[in-house]
Amino acid sequence: VAATQGDGVGGDVAAPTTSTTEQLQAQVSELEGRLLKAQQDLAATRKELQSTKDSEEMAKLMVGPLEQMRNESKQALLDVRSALLDAGVPKKRKPDKEVPWYWDADSWTNTGTIPWNEAAKRPYTPAEGVEWLARERDELRGERDELKARIKAATAALSGK
Repeated sequence: VAATQGDGVGGDVAAPTTSTTEQLQAQVSELEGRLLKAQQDLAATRKELQSTKDSEEMAKLMVGPLEQMRNESKQALLDVRSALLDAGVPKKRKPDKEVPWYWDADSWTNTGTIPWNEAAKRPYTPAEGVEWLARERDELRGERDELKARIKAATAALSGK
């Protein structure tokens, strides 16, 4: 039974019981706990948001230079391809889907001419193409040296030496 107490206004108000007070204190304590958890979650979310913004800013700073480097690297590979083809490396025309990424160019076409390794029946890699050029150079130097020796021998024979 709740005791009544006058409020001085003309009516009796029931005084809170110990049980009601404890319930209210428990609810306040629970709400304070939830508020603290919400504040911690908010702080963590703000920290994560700032980290994401920092990462995005870093990515934006890096994308330009990386894209430029990618373009320069691709152009260097295409220059190697052109130089190899101009130098007479074996070549083959292949459908785009069979052209390796490092030789891929002219995306508007369906085929591409690429340096071709006849022995292996596959495209040359850039390094293999350069090796092919080095072998060709060495063979030509050998032929040149042989011709020089033959000319020297023929000149000596003609002059009677």
